[in-house]
Amino acid sequence: MEIISLKQAQEQGSNKYFTGIPCKCGHIDYRYTNGGKCCACIADYGKNRYMGSRVERIESAKLYYKDNRQAVLERIRKGTKARLNKHHDLVAEAKNKPCMDCGSRYPACVMDFDHRQGEDKYSSISKLVGNWMCSEKQLLEEIDKCDLVCANCHRIRTFDRRVYMKRTGTMMLSLIERARIFALASHTAAGNRRRYTNEPYICHPAEVFNIVSEVSNDPEILSACYLHDVVEDTCVEHEDIEMEFGPVVGMYVEGLTDISKPEDGNRDVRKRIDRDHTAGSCPEVKTIKCADFLSNWRTIVVHDLKFAKIYYKEKNLLMPFLGEANPILLGRVRGLLKIFADKMADEESVRLDKSLESNNIFNRESFI
Repeated sequence: MEIISLKQAQEQGSNKYFTGIPCKCGHIDYRYTNGGKCCACIADYGKNRYMGSRVERIESAKLYYKDNRQAVLERIRKGTKARLNKHHDLVAEAKNKPCMDCGSRYPACVMDFDHRQGEDKYSSISKLVGNWMCSEKQLLEEIDKCDLVCANCHRIRTFDRRVYMKRTGTMMLSLIERARIFALASHTAAGNRRRYTNEPYICHPAEVFNIVSEVSNDPEILSACYLHDVVEDTCVEHEDIEMEFGPVVGMYVEGLTDISKPEDGNRDVRKRIDRDHTAGSCPEVKTIKCADFLSNWRTIVVHDLKFAKIYYKEKNLLMPFLGEANPILLGRVRGLLKIFADKMADEESVRLDKSLESNNIFNRESFI
């Protein structure tokens, strides 16, 4: 046997090491890195323990428990507490993500796990967390069957399901929930993430949905909110949307999808083509376009002011074609663009003043 120290075995990832020195029982054998016990001693212990009949082993265990009751119970309590604490840590880590529906972040106590329809639900996460017999693997597998949503969105989902079941007598998913699941699966399969925050891409359609839901409760419009980037950013075709969600939702998604291609020319040319496409769209599409701007604008202004100026000019050119959009959302878009325009004007004024001052144009000596 090759001599290997405890430190070397740990560095190599081995669970055993060998020193060549006899143990207290005289065995010259491998030792376990976890605890340093002799492998031969443990093997002998197992043989001696299970040599007798089943009845003898049970009687021996009863005597041991009788003589060491407090120590056994304390060991069980410590093990149970450690496992439950680990369960809570796993759940807290899993909840440290934004809501899949509204995209908002909340403390772990506000976030819920909602089992996806069609998944084989074993038990609720709350029951598994408090069950000391549940393994970490089993808990994580059950979490993978769920969507992470905030408490408010969880209740909205539950209400929608109950309403649908009451109307139809079945637990089939509503149009909006099917659209959300379809968008989530499509963007996840394509590996799409938010450009600046690296959040799951579904956070953006969820935010657009949240904005439009303030002014409309039409399920086809709200479904299109979830699906508005699917054809443009994934391998899904327009025919797939129409077949899965109907011609009305398909029409909305087609109007929301940019039709320009890289070979059409530079960015200005492509955006002009897309503006012409939007101009011929229905009011519902223009309303979702406003919500799309409101969702993107907040992120762009915070993380990339240089691109925000380009984005501002493009959206300013689009504004004359959005007149049929919902007046509330259209007013919010105009307000944000005006605020940014005023800010740009102020910055330009300050820059001009500094330039004039550096050139001594206002220096009194230059007039003498």
